[in-house]
Amino acid sequence: TSFPAQKISLIRNNIRLISLLRIGDILTILKDLAQQPYLQIPETLNSEITDNIEINKNSSNQNSLSAVKERKDLYEEGINLFNIKPLEGIIFFINHGFFNDEPDSIAAFFHQEERLDPNQIGQVLGRAELNWLAVMHKYVELINIKDMDFLPALRLFLYKFRLPGEGQKIDRLMEKFASHYCESNPNSEYFMVADVAYLLAYSIIMLTTDLHNPTVKHKISSSQYIEMNHNPDDTTNFPDEYLLKIYDSIKKNEIKLKSNISKSPFSSKFLLDPTIPSDLSKIAKMSLYGQKQMSSASDSFVEEIETSDATRSMFITIWKQLLVCLGWVINETNDENTIYQCLNCIILCIRISCLYKLELTRRTFISSLLPFSMLSKCTINLQDLKSKNIAVIRAILLIAREDGNFLAESWHEILVVISNLQIIQYSKKSHTRSSSLSLLFDVKEAPKQPIWRPL
Repeated sequence: TSFPAQKISLIRNNIRLISLLRIGDILTILKDLAQQPYLQIPETLNSEITDNIEINKNSSNQNSLSAVKERKDLYEEGINLFNIKPLEGIIFFINHGFFNDEPDSIAAFFHQEERLDPNQIGQVLGRAELNWLAVMHKYVELINIKDMDFLPALRLFLYKFRLPGEGQKIDRLMEKFASHYCESNPNSEYFMVADVAYLLAYSIIMLTTDLHNPTVKHKISSSQYIEMNHNPDDTTNFPDEYLLKIYDSIKKNEIKLKSNISKSPFSSKFLLDPTIPSDLSKIAKMSLYGQKQMSSASDSFVEEIETSDATRSMFITIWKQLLVCLGWVINETNDENTIYQCLNCIILCIRISCLYKLELTRRTFISSLLPFSMLSKCTINLQDLKSKNIAVIRAILLIAREDGNFLAESWHEILVVISNLQIIQYSKKSHTRSSSLSLLFDVKEAPKQPIWRPL
């Protein structure tokens, strides 16, 4: 026997609602633990001097461990920020002392950190400002391509970042690579001048695109590629065998980025699905690039840490997945109870973020609410506001009231909503309150079961 579609939908909604309730319970526990003060150990204890020394030693070790853990969490937050807004991420790292603002330090960071989004690295390296040009030059110069053949050197160069889409940015990167290759290989048979290396590098990039882009129907042949690299003046000609070797190598193995994205429940198809709202796609992408690469050490050990530190670590581990899941459910459902539970979980996450001073987490959760409020712009028609949007607006106003002292830069998003709400609420012509928004302000006109209830 098969269940009717309506019954299946009801069962699915019930399972979803129960899951959200359990998530809310867990977040409530984390919030309560975060609000508890640290355990205070008296300075004087009625015990032996040796016991005092041992206790002070253990306390010092715990404080040191807490400081290291906090530093590590800051570093993880910086990586997540870079993968969304790279320039802000770099400033975050510099302000917290992870490296200085010298081009050498920034370039070395790009090489050493494996979890950076290669697209964002490419965008930074392609910038035309003098300070970022210096970073790009240092980045290229740190690549050891001495005594390497040209194609393996180019593969190594393009291993950790994706070339930006603009031609001028690609030109600057290719010119610097060509210059660096010639300087690293002064005795090369074919690359005595940087222009020769530049032209061949560009032709290899074009060949890769032509052979491996599915939208290109008529692929270039080996003879056409060889002819393309021959010049009438014979100044930059390569032996046919050398060019044919490059052609065969690219045909068998295209130039690829290093695969540095850890396993995630969200695939690239999810990110490229045109039916997915752009805001949710960005949230999912942030979660995808923000996954931590856990070490696979065989010897595990247990450390004694403060309860607050353990709670903070638990929340940092799960917040990105919660962000995507809660945003997805709000976007998909119109059930009032489900929406309420989602918003309740988001407000709890924002409260925990404020208590632990997780700036990026707080900003991300608040920003994720804006698209659902439909008040990011004041050009909305009042008829388009649904009960879901009103519930989100109420949640944003509640966040402003309850956690206003901790919102810092996030007040910008809150004030945008409040300002646009004020513009829509009062007509420029009549200066009278719109009845379409009375649900937000007039208790007597609100439904008996309000969509949003304060915590």
